[in-house]
Amino acid sequence: MARRPKKLDKFSSIISGNIIEEQSSKEDVEDIKRARLIEEILWGHVESLTETHKDIVITSAVLIKVAISLYTTILEDDKDVEKIAHAAMKTIPQLRVRMEKEIYTPPIIH
Repeated sequence: MARRPKKLDKFSSIISGNIIEEQSSKEDVEDIKRARLIEEILWGHVESLTETHKDIVITSAVLIKVAISLYTTILEDDKDVEKIAHAAMKTIPQLRVRMEKEIYTPPIIH
């Protein structure tokens, strides 16, 4: 079992993408790299599961459930889980912009 995170703020920052690598400790930079790797791996697999609108809704619901389940294994206080979920919800506008760019930007061929 993983140990309890020391600072929830850091994990909230990973969710929101508000960590600036140049101003972060070596450990934080490694956490950022690991988070990006995990995100890349998950996206690679999720894309194969989301052919239809219904697939996207089902997959999204399952991923949210898994994330909350994982947090409940290391965070004893529900308020801590809610804090992280709230941090994620605050990123919806910037995630929407990011997804629109990724979906609607044609690939560049060199």
